[in-house]
Amino acid sequence: MRQEPDKLLSKKMAGVWRLRGILGTLFTGILLVLPSAILTNLTAFPDIFLWIGVAVTAAIFLVFVAILPHIWWTHFKYAITDDEIIIKRGIFIVEHTVVPMIKIQYTDTSYGPILRLFKLASVKVMTAGGTEEIPGQLLAEATEMRDRITDLVKLVKENV
Repeated sequence: MRQEPDKLLSKKMAGVWRLRGILGTLFTGILLVLPSAILTNLTAFPDIFLWIGVAVTAAIFLVFVAILPHIWWTHFKYAITDDEIIIKRGIFIVEHTVVPMIKIQYTDTSYGPILRLFKLASVKVMTAGGTEEIPGQLLAEATEMRDRITDLVKLVKENV
C-alpha cells in the first residue's frame, strides 16, 4: 500500500505566493486602472471604466493575496520514501505524482529573488519524463533533502 503524502511545505511558502500575488496585482492594476484614469482625466471617457478597473484589481488582490496562498499551502503535500517521491497538489484538479527513485536522473536546488528573500529553496527532481518540484523548503532542509534523494537514488540503482 502506497503511503499518502503528509508533509507540508514551509509556512513561509504562503508568504512567497502572497508576495507574487501582490506583484501580479500591482502589474494588473497598472494595466487596468492607469489607462482608464488617464483617459478619464484627459477626455470625456466614462468614469465607469475606471471603477471597473479598480473593482477587478481589488478582486484579483483578494483572491491571489488573501485567499489562494493559504489554500495552495494546505493542498500541497509530499512524502519521500526509500523507493519513491510522492507529491499531491491541487484544489479542484488534484495531481498525485509518484516518482520512482530508479527513474531519477539528477536532483537540484534552486531559488530566485523572492524565494531567497524568504530564505527558501525548491528541490527539483529530473527524470527522462520531466521535472518535479517541491518548493518552499528552508535552505538547509532543501540541501539535506536533495542529498538524501541523491543517496537513495544511488542505493536503489546499486541494488538493481
